[in-house]
Amino acid sequence: MNSELFKEIIRNFQLEPLPKYTKRTLDIHEIENMSIAITGVRRAGKTYRTYQYIYTLLQKGIFMENICRIQFNDYRLRSLSLQELSGIEVAYFSLYPEKQTAETIYYIFDEIHRIEGWEDYILHLLDKPRNKVVITGSTSKLLTGDIASALRGKNFSVVQYPFSFSEFLRYYKVKSDTVSSKGKAYLRSMIAKYLKQGGFPGLLSLPDKMHIPLLQNYTETMILRDIIEAHPDDHINITTFSDFYQALISRTACPMTVNKIAVSLKKKGLKFSNETLYKYLTYLKEAFMLYTVEFYSTSEKIRLANYRKVYSIDWALAGAIAPGSGIDITRKFE
Repeated sequence: MNSELFKEIIRNFQLEPLPKYTKRTLDIHEIENMSIAITGVRRAGKTYRTYQYIYTLLQKGIFMENICRIQFNDYRLRSLSLQELSGIEVAYFSLYPEKQTAETIYYIFDEIHRIEGWEDYILHLLDKPRNKVVITGSTSKLLTGDIASALRGKNFSVVQYPFSFSEFLRYYKVKSDTVSSKGKAYLRSMIAKYLKQGGFPGLLSLPDKMHIPLLQNYTETMILRDIIEAHPDDHINITTFSDFYQALISRTACPMTVNKIAVSLKKKGLKFSNETLYKYLTYLKEAFMLYTVEFYSTSEKIRLANYRKVYSIDWALAGAIAPGSGIDITRKFE
């Protein structure tokens, strides 16, 4: 990899003004000798949370030149190998040789988990206590034991969700007035808007008629990039997977069992094992597209024998994928 390309990427970012963003409530605290991973569903605002992090650094008096930010979804970096990652430091210190061994450098890597063996490079950076590392990714594998083991306990992960209601109000610059009649009425109208639109930040500036097509596009990208491409050896049957996902989403905030869904899918003539559906459910949760909650009991046997409730990461996303599922306001609130 030509170090000139890395130099161009690093310097271009440093020279460009930070884009406008809505302040998020997710806290990012630096931990000595540990990287911070911002993970969560695709399009929830992880990249913009790094902009907020950078802005906070600048407010503390850190110079932009001390920030080395690389987006690994850049098509020019698609074929990058683990060995070529060392070119980042070569490029950075060729720009700022006076900072080597002398100053704290903040490395911010978007979607670095695309590179096979990226964990070793993060450990290499963390060997130098002055280095600070923040990474982002659209997969919960950044949270799992495998990654924790590979990083030898040197990574702390936080999850960025779509907008909460308070963030939604902040986006629209609405003050929360719960006292006056006018203020309460306006907040009720904003709650109705929130329940209709959902919390994905990219939707809010667009006309209503574009929301469902865009949410469907989000879903297709999540399935392709975060599930099918992430598990190439599984040869996922897209028909079975899509029907299973739609069956789950149509049950948002409802009890479900995988075995009962399997029965209904087999009536359609689909062929699969129940173990395959459990694997697909794991992949959907890894991509943060949905999550499940167990039946409450102190007995593990009872928990495993009972139904679970399934929740889409966003009710508007669920409505775009399974519009006939009757996701009423009470289920949205839940």
